[in-house]
Amino acid sequence: MPSLLASTLQISPLYECINVLTDAVTINNQETDIQQLVACKHYRVALMRTHAAPKSPQ
Repeated sequence: MPSLLASTLQISPLYECINVLTDAVTINNQETDIQQLVACKHYRVALMRTHAAPKSPQ
């Protein structure tokens, strides 16, 4: 049993490191998703303004 405990103690810090990295990637992906949503909203508003603008008389 002591070898199992030693292995667990060696793996535990690595596991914590992986969790931190996974959290960082998740946060980065969420920020990217939010940025994409904001960009789509701005694009949609710009399209609405373009289509709503009065046309110049010819």
